Amino acid sequence: MLPSKDASSTWAEEVTHSLTPPILARKPAGWNHQFFIRVDLGGFFHTYPELGGPFRSLEEANKAILCHLEKLRDRKMCTNDGLSSSEIAI
Repeated sequence: MLPSKDASSTWAEEVTHSLTPPILARKPAGWNHQFFIRVDLGGFFHTYPELGGPFRSLEEANKAILCHLEKLRDRKMCTNDGLSSSEIAI
């Protein structure tokens, strides 16, 4: 297993020949979703599940993941409507 640079992502183990690039696995904190990013022979990044692309950089692929998660976020869960923290806890 390759080392991870942050807690929200991990490197998946290579299951193919050692000449193939590793597959990056992303599991964003607070979400029950996992995403995989691979690089093709042309240097383009692909996400699984498919979120558009191919992307020209890892940053673009990560932005697509964050954009997808933002679309899934329930806006009702993000507002407190002027309630106190004790009222929110109920």
